[in-house]
Amino acid sequence: MTTAILWLILLLLGLALTISVATYIAVIRRRTAEIQLLAESLSREAAEHRKSDERYRLLVENAPDAIVSLDREGRFTSMNPFCEKLTGWPREEWIGRPFLPLVHAEDVSGVKENLAKALIGMKTPMGEIRVLSKSGDFVWMEFVMTPEFQGRRVQGVLAIGRDISERRKAERAQAALELQVRRAQKMEAVGRLAGGIAHDFNNFLSVIMANCGLARMDLVAGHPAVERIEQINKASQRAAALVQQILTFSRGREQERSVMNLKTVVREATTMLRSALPRSVEIRTVFAPDCPSILADAGQIQQVVMNLATNAAHAMKQKGGVLDISLDSFEVDEDFIAQNPDLQPGPHVRLTVSDTGHGMDNATLERIFEPFFSTKPQGEGTGLGLSVVHGIVKGHEGAINVYSEVGRGTSFKIYFPAAKGAERSGSERALSPTPLGNGEHILLVDDEPSLVECGERMLQRLGYRVTAVQSGGEALDLIRGGAHEFDCILTDLDMPEITGIALARECRGLVPATPVVLMSGYWGVTSPDLLRSHGIYDLILKPFTPHTLAEVMRRALAGDRHTNSSN
Repeated sequence: MTTAILWLILLLLGLALTISVATYIAVIRRRTAEIQLLAESLSREAAEHRKSDERYRLLVENAPDAIVSLDREGRFTSMNPFCEKLTGWPREEWIGRPFLPLVHAEDVSGVKENLAKALIGMKTPMGEIRVLSKSGDFVWMEFVMTPEFQGRRVQGVLAIGRDISERRKAERAQAALELQVRRAQKMEAVGRLAGGIAHDFNNFLSVIMANCGLARMDLVAGHPAVERIEQINKASQRAAALVQQILTFSRGREQERSVMNLKTVVREATTMLRSALPRSVEIRTVFAPDCPSILADAGQIQQVVMNLATNAAHAMKQKGGVLDISLDSFEVDEDFIAQNPDLQPGPHVRLTVSDTGHGMDNATLERIFEPFFSTKPQGEGTGLGLSVVHGIVKGHEGAINVYSEVGRGTSFKIYFPAAKGAERSGSERALSPTPLGNGEHILLVDDEPSLVECGERMLQRLGYRVTAVQSGGEALDLIRGGAHEFDCILTDLDMPEITGIALARECRGLVPATPVVLMSGYWGVTSPDLLRSHGIYDLILKPFTPHTLAEVMRRALAGDRHTNSSN
């Protein structure tokens, strides 16, 4: 009995042990299957992560934008190939080095602010910055910075930049064109005003100078009043020269042009400058040997050089300096025309006048070509110098660009088109003895009574018979009446009711063989071709001297068309 019970207990214990082992084995198998499933899931996730990382790497490596990573100290941890291509910097030169030294000084504060925001997890606005390239130039980029997290902690910054250099270039070109348009409109408006003032002022000077000439004729040599008259005449001539500067700036008169080599003209101006400028200013000249000829007025080109050099000398007045004057050939292409729309494509001559003076700020640069604007102290300038330069350059179908920086000097670059086709000669006129008339009958027409009186007396003293009237209507009545035969008609250009051109047009139908000469204080809306088309022989600019009037009358009576006289 005892043995049977013992065997029964052993049997039950064995059975229980067998059941426990089987259960344990089943649990192990189930856990093993779960672990295997988990491992397979983790393996799939790892593969997906690898694929995602690879896609991200390919995206960064092939992106058309600059993508860089920075650590919390602002040092490079990565740089994609496009960033290397755009800036020229290989990544190995900058990995581990700070980003800020590559940023333009004016943009550093903004980059620091955005970097600080990103490092505390804030989203930063997109901003424009300039990044230094390996060539030394700055690349304009549109940058945005975003925080890179590791868990909840920001471990660095991801910066993405897009190249906007071409857009900035286009914006600068557009701004430059808008500035040129505004400047041209301003100059045109002031030019019209200046021309109108010059017209009236020349009438007054004409009376003064004509009476000086007549009084001089009435006095014998050695008379005490002769010297006083000469002083009045000289002052009038200086005033007339000032008016001509106003007219030149407003492009109000035609130039005496001829085909010339600028080197000769500029060299002559430089020779005069050496004796006129202070010794503290060193003058250096460089003339390229291959400069083409241009069609120009030699006197006006010299005036350009003299005015620019005088301004440069004033800028170097305190400390002295170097004045550089150079000439070289320059090919104008479509890209350059985009910045200088007044030019035409083709060969040009570039005249450069540079100084090492105090330079100009942007506010001054905006106004330098405005008439009567000057930075010189009162009494040291009229403010017309650069206005005249601008007018002369535009009148020669050229362009003028100015580059200046405070403390580093100024450079004017002027572009003149090379001469084309046949040469146009502009011969100098030698001063000859005053020619006298032989009693030819002159019809004088002017709406200004004082000018009529002076003109009549002047013509009579020169040996002509004169019939004087004060309107185009009176002149036409005399011509149509046929009671008088006139050898020449001398008429003012700007008159009420019937202008000088309208009178000339009528005369062409009534007395086609009679030459017509125009007088004007302002060459504004007329051109030589227009004058010739109406049968006009010449234009004499007020104020004029008896000698100038005599020369014009001689040519007109001889049938020598000129249509470009000056006093």
